[in-house]
Amino acid sequence: MRRGFRSCAVATSALLAMTACTSRAQDSSAAAIDSKQYAALKWRPAGAAGGKCDTPSGAPRAVANADGKTHVVCADASRKGLLYAATTNGVYVSFDDGAHWQSLELNLPVADVRELRVAGDDLVAVSAAQKAWILEDVSPLRQAGPDLDSAAAFLLEPIVATADRGATIDFYFRETPKTEVTIEVRNAQRKVMKTFNSATGAERLTKHAGLNRIAWNLHGDDGAPLAAGKYEVMLIGADTIMKRTLVVQ
Repeated sequence: MRRGFRSCAVATSALLAMTACTSRAQDSSAAAIDSKQYAALKWRPAGAAGGKCDTPSGAPRAVANADGKTHVVCADASRKGLLYAATTNGVYVSFDDGAHWQSLELNLPVADVRELRVAGDDLVAVSAAQKAWILEDVSPLRQAGPDLDSAAAFLLEPIVATADRGATIDFYFRETPKTEVTIEVRNAQRKVMKTFNSATGAERLTKHAGLNRIAWNLHGDDGAPLAAGKYEVMLIGADTIMKRTLVVQ
């Protein structure tokens, strides 16, 4: 059981599913990102990775975590107030400039994490044993908030896609939809270039409660790669039709 987290009353987002936490004087479980809600986000082993760690002035130098030592605190490159911390017992995240912290362990093995680097849309963690792990595309953390909280279904804004990296399409359900879910990718002429469906076919998508993720190689239904440009991504299902723009470079 981890201890020592500052008092907090409400969750930052439905995706985060924060548990109630208490003051240092009391024993309590740490508020943690719900691994079930965030099952689509996974750390994976990585080789040498770039990136940097920017610590803004005024940022806390330590996580309120009595069980371990904080090595470094880094600011996210895109969302103000989003901080990451490397500690002797894993990676932590704060959405409010360090006022409250949650574990970002997910599937990361328990380790003494010495370094963190924000590399574009990814987060890189390096352990004391110099083993590197990468959490690819942290945009769901950057987009967590009231708009998502109030939705039965929500299509997140995708990051820029490239031929070597492909595209990531993230979508969220408050509850598991009872009906079929479809995601379509259309070009500027509204022609459907790619379809993902929860029912049948090789391009089946998941529709779990919480965050779902599609990692797509940017090849259309005809097998041809998509040309550079802007595309419309459409989520259809769970009584929702939602559109986002996907930029392919």
